[in-house]
Amino acid sequence: MSDGATILLARQIFETPFLVSPDGSARPCLFSDPLVEDPESGGTRFSGRVRPDARFSDGTLVTPADMVAALAGDPVFRTRGTATLRDDLIQINLFAPDTRFDLFLTMCGFLVREDQGLQGTGPYMLESAATGVVRLVRNPHARTTAPIESLEVRAYPADPETGRPTALLAALEKGEVDLAPRLSWRDVHTLRNTAVVLKPVSSTCILYLNNERLSDPRQRAALALALDRTEIAERAFGDNPLAFRATGLLPPALGKTLDRLSPDVERARVEWRDVAKSSEPLTIVYSPGARPYLPAPAAVARLVRDRLRRIGATVETVELPPAQLSLRLNAGSFDLALMGNIPDSPDPADYLAAVVGSDAVPENVRGTFFAFNFSRYRSREVDDLIAAYRKERREETLGEIGVLLGRDVPLIPLMYGRACVAHSWRLRGFKPTVTGLIDLSVLTLS
Repeated sequence: MSDGATILLARQIFETPFLVSPDGSARPCLFSDPLVEDPESGGTRFSGRVRPDARFSDGTLVTPADMVAALAGDPVFRTRGTATLRDDLIQINLFAPDTRFDLFLTMCGFLVREDQGLQGTGPYMLESAATGVVRLVRNPHARTTAPIESLEVRAYPADPETGRPTALLAALEKGEVDLAPRLSWRDVHTLRNTAVVLKPVSSTCILYLNNERLSDPRQRAALALALDRTEIAERAFGDNPLAFRATGLLPPALGKTLDRLSPDVERARVEWRDVAKSSEPLTIVYSPGARPYLPAPAAVARLVRDRLRRIGATVETVELPPAQLSLRLNAGSFDLALMGNIPDSPDPADYLAAVVGSDAVPENVRGTFFAFNFSRYRSREVDDLIAAYRKERREETLGEIGVLLGRDVPLIPLMYGRACVAHSWRLRGFKPTVTGLIDLSVLTLS
């Protein structure tokens, strides 16, 4: 569940208590109705019921005990609360207030049963992959029948020299592929024989600064002053860079966290000379694959390198395969990393907690779930403001978080992403969402 393609497929097979609607709200899925908050709990106690028509793919009814077990066994959910059963009513008790906990339940509590293979309740189930081809087929016991009977998943390796998905683009043009949900802005503009959907998606390209190696905030601030985010967005996306230039960590669809960082090369040069502790080179690590928020990783990495060299920093770029990059990020074995983040839920608090929350530093969390604070930044002030936002939902609180991130510079948000999806003309019903997730069960073929 660590890459977008796997998550997309898993969500067709396994369901969560709530789903994200295209507008970013939460709607009941395995729960029959919206959560009911105990009015005297201050956002810490909720209850709900499992829908009576939910069945596993073998026809077995889902019980409230199944749902409680799914929540209790979910490591992400366990960081936030507990679930118990009382008279077929699921009781949720949170460790801290969250008045919109239904948004959190769109990304955790996957209902899975491991009898005779993995059983789910979604519109599709995994067919035997004896031939090495991944196929999803209709779940005969799903609540609604998916119009498309089966889905075949094909992998097209990127070009080893350019990192571009040239083989996939060629297959789309020939009509061999019906849906390619994770293309870059630059790639889709080469297509002529497919439909293309472009929509801002909640994602941010980030230059992570390892706060344990770059421990002085003045060092990190000098690096930020050296970078013109408009110039970087233009290098990545081409035309209209202001539509992509980041002004804070949160993607615009989730809220505003303006960090007030602006380029000042002369000041950056003076600051770096005063605070640089050694002449040892810094490295920028990145992987070559294009993403919605980073369509040209190598070009952007080189530009960032050159701009940091301009202030006197000794910087090199290191290209790594995705698996190696992930290992380096989780271990903290890097100086700077060019990456990004796509949210799992439409709640800005979840995004901020995952990227800059003290509890999300990888070694603080068992396993690899929900631990994307690769900058290894710890701030009680930011943690407290995230908790306050969960309780009160004040937009001003997000602004205060942005100011603190601009002061401490644990990372540098560079650009916002755009969903770039290509599909065949015979595919109908596609609608982009703010999280980039797609419900394949609503699509049809003409």
